[in-house]
Amino acid sequence: MKQETTAGPATEAAPNLIPDQGRKAVEEWLASNEFMMKSAFGMAQRMMDFTQSRLREDLDTMKTLAGCRKLEDVAACQRSFAEKATKQYAAQLNGMAKDMTTAFGDFFDHVRH
Repeated sequence: MKQETTAGPATEAAPNLIPDQGRKAVEEWLASNEFMMKSAFGMAQRMMDFTQSRLREDLDTMKTLAGCRKLEDVAACQRSFAEKATKQYAAQLNGMAKDMTTAFGDFFDHVRH
């Protein structure tokens, strides 16, 4: 026996399945996710730029090392490389920490309003 399907309250109200409060909550949640994704993308871009910069500098250092003729020159090149890299990594970490603090602060401001 074949059953007929008829439009009932569930199918007629499909566009309004989520009450206004629920719809607003979903919209805010989606906006918050978009906000956080943009922040995460910015941080990922910063990391990629830093990595690219470090790779270039590593290559330049390797070229300089290859041209060293004395042991003292090799030691000086390595010391300079280590000092510069350490400062750059520290600056990168500090910048990322500031970016994260700003992103979370902006996110919570966004959520509150």
